[in-house]
Amino acid sequence: MPRILRRSLRRTLLRERIFGGNLETVSGWFGSDHPVWWAWSQHGARRSEIGRRAQDPRFAPLQVIRFRSPRRADEWLRTLREDGSGV
Repeated sequence: MPRILRRSLRRTLLRERIFGGNLETVSGWFGSDHPVWWAWSQHGARRSEIGRRAQDPRFAPLQVIRFRSPRRADEWLRTLREDGSGV
């Protein structure tokens, strides 16, 4: 949530264009389809669904790796490049 809040706030204040040339506006923050409100309302359900799918035996031997930050994901990707596993 902190990342989506920062990103949306930055886009609103700096009037950064997003997909389709659209802008995030102050009034848009009050709509239920704004990215912040959408993420807030969907987070719990999406997290449960992803957890359920990760445990589904039809996908075994699926290896699930959870990253707590983009930095950790970048570090992991770097190890793949270094050992030649490729990405």
